[in-house]
Amino acid sequence: IGQELHDDLGPHLIGIEVLTKVLKQDLEKLSSKEAEAAEKIRELIKEASNKTRSLAMGLSLVRLVDNGLEYSLKELALNMRKIFNVSCRFNCHNSILIQDTSIVTNLFYITQEAVHNAIRHGKASTVLIDLRSDNGRIFLTIKDDGTGIPENPNAKGMGLRIMGYRAKIIGASFNIGPEKPCGTFVKIVLKQSKTTGRIKP
Repeated sequence: IGQELHDDLGPHLIGIEVLTKVLKQDLEKLSSKEAEAAEKIRELIKEASNKTRSLAMGLSLVRLVDNGLEYSLKELALNMRKIFNVSCRFNCHNSILIQDTSIVTNLFYITQEAVHNAIRHGKASTVLIDLRSDNGRIFLTIKDDGTGIPENPNAKGMGLRIMGYRAKIIGASFNIGPEKPCGTFVKIVLKQSKTTGRIKP
């Protein structure tokens, strides 16, 4: 439950907050008295988002959702473009069928957390989600052009700990670090045999 609050409801509330902020700015341009009400709504949504994060800190975890990974990542990129007005692209070099819903779910939420971190904390304007398979392994990489991350990032953050945990429970490696010349990369590597699926031709 805690992980779903952090990974699902939290980003949903953040998206509503951003859209409300845009609404407020539009109303201010029209000199509308409703701008003040829009700002109040934004503050309440932000408060709800903070409460959700606090709840997530004391709870854990995991609900399985049966989604296709490629479809889910494509939709994630599309939603990020719409909500945050950034360039978020998804590249899939091999069409990969993963039958294990736990693996699909965890890979998706690792990606979602990485993308949100890039936009919210890294102030990135461009994010690339790259999925490929090669030599019996699946590679999922998220790169951005934001402010970057230290060589030795603080592993105590809720998001980093959850991403690392999600990778561990599906038997994948998880690496995060500074991207050159700027930004951050997150890389997950998983053996193809663990997916209990096959690579489509």
